[in-house]
Amino acid sequence: MINLACWNTRGLNSTPKQSEVRKLLLDYNISLVCLIETRVRINKKTLVANSVFKDWDMIDNYNSHSPGRIWVGWDPRILNITKINETDQIIHCNACILDTNNQFRISFVYGSNDDRLRKALWQSMCSSQHGSPWIMLGDFNVSRSVGESIRGCSRISGAIEEFNDCLQSLELDDLRFSGFLHTWCNKRSNGCISKKLNKVLVNNDWLLKFENSEAIFLPPSIPDHCPSVVKLGLQGIKKNRPFKIFNFLTDRVDFLPLVDRCWQEQVHGTM
Repeated sequence: MINLACWNTRGLNSTPKQSEVRKLLLDYNISLVCLIETRVRINKKTLVANSVFKDWDMIDNYNSHSPGRIWVGWDPRILNITKINETDQIIHCNACILDTNNQFRISFVYGSNDDRLRKALWQSMCSSQHGSPWIMLGDFNVSRSVGESIRGCSRISGAIEEFNDCLQSLELDDLRFSGFLHTWCNKRSNGCISKKLNKVLVNNDWLLKFENSEAIFLPPSIPDHCPSVVKLGLQGIKKNRPFKIFNFLTDRVDFLPLVDRCWQEQVHGTM
């Protein structure tokens, strides 16, 4: 099984944070990781990257933002990653699992904390190609609903509506997940605020290709963001299963009328 990860480390220059990242990669057998808000200047990039990734390949978005807001490292023995394009808030890539040749698109996001600047992120997302398995993970810096915030926004804001409109047009939704719901906390003893800012989003093609995939939001350690781990879960072999019914149900006098009434109902929807 191939595992991916994403973590807003809020800086990566310190040795303890580098150790925390290496521990995450080792403990969860990670083959690809996206590190956000590294705050590593380009002249220190090689030194820090060698400490964290060792013999892995790496891409970043220094050309669009300095210091690099988004780092992506992966094991070239397992995956092949090709960058499609980048902005200061997102990197779009094509990915291929080498031993199975399963291919998909993957996007790494670090949204601005300015609502106005995030509009450019939504535009970049909506201009991306459709029609293949697609996963998008990162820190979007906005929640999808009021329920994803504690002592934060108490109403549906324009920023939330814009985010949801973008996801609806792209037909992206949260991947099944477990662990922490609120992935960021300001860690204040007075006026504590928690929100779900970190997300793993997928389209329907992804669910068909990787039907057993799931995300886990782990407890935060040194940074104030929870790391996310995605277990890919390749599509399993489906077995034919017989239709079963409890025979005693057919003895009920309302059984046949109920079946007939249900069959007459018009169902509207999609597959």
